[in-house]
Amino acid sequence: AYAREPPRLLSVVDNRLYMSDLGEDRPVVKDVLAGLVRPPLKRPALQISLLDAAAGDVLLVGVAKGVQIWRVHALLKPILDVKSAAVPELLATVPISGRCSLGNASLGLALGAESFGWVGLELTGAGESGGNVDLWQWFSAIRKPSPPLPAAARGRVTNTADTTPGEGDTVAQTLTGAGAAVDKVGAALRCGLTLVPPVTESDGAAKDSAALLRAWVGRLPDADGETLYAAANEAEKCLADCVREMRTWIRTEGGKAANISVAARADDARAVSQWSEECRRSIIWPLQAAFEAESSDHEGGEQDENASPPGGLRFPLLAAASQAAAAAKAAAKAAATPAIAPVAPAPTAAAAAPAPVERPMSARERAAAAAAARATSAMGEAMG
Repeated sequence: AYAREPPRLLSVVDNRLYMSDLGEDRPVVKDVLAGLVRPPLKRPALQISLLDAAAGDVLLVGVAKGVQIWRVHALLKPILDVKSAAVPELLATVPISGRCSLGNASLGLALGAESFGWVGLELTGAGESGGNVDLWQWFSAIRKPSPPLPAAARGRVTNTADTTPGEGDTVAQTLTGAGAAVDKVGAALRCGLTLVPPVTESDGAAKDSAALLRAWVGRLPDADGETLYAAANEAEKCLADCVREMRTWIRTEGGKAANISVAARADDARAVSQWSEECRRSIIWPLQAAFEAESSDHEGGEQDENASPPGGLRFPLLAAASQAAAAAKAAAKAAATPAIAPVAPAPTAAAAAPAPVERPMSARERAAAAAAARATSAMGEAMG
């Protein structure tokens, strides 16, 4: 696991999996899995590889006549806390039949509206090396999901002006931009997981997933939390633009359906739009809500409504958004407050009416105020 911080070494000795962090002066070696190769396959293990070298717990083990895929939860735990991890799970066994044997293996996973995973095996036979390839695929749908970006993207459209050499058509360009934004969020999440392990119910947090994510975000260092917050906001903007562009393209170009290629490309555009909506709903919005919840925690119960917002927010962008929201709230209140005429003092015996209590701003209202503040600032810089 070279992409972790510190890097983590995995090794197999006598059919047992060991791990150790290389960034320590005196590395600690931990035994995390006994019986790495299970029947019907036979040891020794010839190859081990991780699905994600930064924060992955899916491990591929290759032997002469097949591969086995494990999920080892201890790989995500700190080196001194592996005993609290769940029991490893054997996910799949892929045998190699005939006179072939394993030469090399790799695995991958594509996340989207329908998950899709694969294992590729390079096989060697009698007197032949590197001549055969086996590919095993897994997917959650009834049928194999088609990739949203076909190999011949330019051949799937009839309008040649809609394509740029080397870039593909509108659907391909939109998918590429949205994918790059989501990749930045994934990289920031992997970096955060290498520094702060995932928060579980045993750590004393609430049982719902939103509270667990909020607790994990609150433990991130300032610089890494700021990077993740900025990446999530940028991904939200790119994915929203992606959905809008795809819906416009489907109405203008995809609705014509002049031939089978255009109709198939319209299906690709719908798949991209569905994937973007799913990413926003399951990844981006929970992250934004977890960050916005921190500013809510700083808002006291009973305090002066006209007082400035409390300082001490850990993330600068979040602090700026909170201040902008508070300024917008104060301006709206000042504009709506009428002039007060002098009145005679009320008798002391009369009970004073309770002062109205304003409802605190919701997360979406704060986000809208922050967006308005950023737009105002950008307009001022452009005019200046």
